[in-house]
Amino acid sequence: MEEAERLSDRVAIINKGKIIAIGKMDELKRMTGMKSAIEIKGDFRGSPEGFLEKDGALVYYTENPRNSIAEAVKIASECGTIKEAVVREPTLEDVFLKPTGKKLNEGVED
Repeated sequence: MEEAERLSDRVAIINKGKIIAIGKMDELKRMTGMKSAIEIKGDFRGSPEGFLEKDGALVYYTENPRNSIAEAVKIASECGTIKEAVVREPTLEDVFLKPTGKKLNEGVED
């Protein structure tokens, strides 16, 4: 995915055979409401509302990370033990994960 993100001018997100979004990375991020991703790593029992699970971490997408990080960490701590919290730019996988709820490498349902 990193290679596609570096080399592509435009990206189409396809879910179950339908194009659900198409555009440049910054356009797709805006369409999905993503400016930043707060990624919280730790041992969790489930995923709180508004968070997505990605590789064992809880991810919360926000337009304003400075105002959101304290609340995101507080909510995540109610589901388990936090080891690390970072704010990062969304990736192409994040742009796919948010509208579909699935990681890129997850199988397609029949």
